[in-house]
Amino acid sequence: GATISTVYYAQINSNGTLGSWIATTSLPQAIKLATAIEYNGYVYEIGGNNGSVTLATVYYAQINSNGTLGTWNTTASIPVATELATSVVYNGYVYEIAGGGSSGDTYYSQINSNGTLGTWISTTAVPVGTSEATSVVYNGYIYEIGGCGSVCPRTTAYYAQINSNGSLGAWNTTTSLLTAVNESTSV
Repeated sequence: GATISTVYYAQINSNGTLGSWIATTSLPQAIKLATAIEYNGYVYEIGGNNGSVTLATVYYAQINSNGTLGTWNTTASIPVATELATSVVYNGYVYEIAGGGSSGDTYYSQINSNGTLGTWISTTAVPVGTSEATSVVYNGYIYEIGGCGSVCPRTTAYYAQINSNGSLGAWNTTTSLLTAVNESTSV
């Protein structure tokens, strides 16, 4: 529940184990309840809460060849401050899905080759407000699984097709989870 700014990294060994965890460049401010993604040599920290307010800030840093991070910079902020949301990346676009206090809002932004983000664009919202869910992408589809809303936790799993321009098609339900979950992860 505490806000932190420390960032750690560890080398992934050839046998699947991890090397020692080492601190690298700290975030510009302490944050909790944010999301993070990696794409094309950059890591992103999106939204969250600094202990006082929910944030719309997006930070990014280049990943150096030795695993350390370069300087954190800001790029295009998301249109609505989010915490407890989910983020995924697919085909050069980053997606920020729902989050605390959300009505299912979903936004996407194109990732530029220099690590900056383009303008965030609203796309098809998840059918119900969701926070504390987990999301994954696979083969042109995005999935929003479990989470909280009017019911907490949930068993619902939604999916939407990702269009070639980055926008999303309609969200549909698919096979429900066997157990209701929130604050979980998926791969």
